[in-house]
Amino acid sequence: MRKSILLSKRTSSLPQGLHAPRESHGLHPTRTAKKDKCSTSKAEDNPIVACTKCGALMWTSESTGKDSRTGEPTFTICCNHGQIKLPPINQHPPLLEELLQYRWFRDTIRVYNSVLALTSIGMKMDYSVVNAPGPCTIRI
Repeated sequence: MRKSILLSKRTSSLPQGLHAPRESHGLHPTRTAKKDKCSTSKAEDNPIVACTKCGALMWTSESTGKDSRTGEPTFTICCNHGQIKLPPINQHPPLLEELLQYRWFRDTIRVYNSVLALTSIGMKMDYSVVNAPGPCTIRI
């Protein structure tokens, strides 16, 4: 899959009228890539289906069997055959909903998450290592 995407990118960048040569010089025919296990997509081998009880998207390999009436796969890791019911998801707060509309925010949210990841830990500071020589150290 990846090889075909890279090949299409390489050939699509050629100017109009030029095409990638079929054979480089006529002595050796170009080889076609063999389809091995590493190059196949997992999505082809393991399609995604929705749970009939809760609608969760699952891979078919995660099913615990098939429904005897419909023949559809059944799952236990999402809702345990419909025994677990979660309340509907509440709407985002208006400020967050507004921020999620901006592409810049969506593109940089991971950076902010990484920067602020350690700001909300609760700990008892060990000051014996704070002013010690060497790299900055925090002991929790």
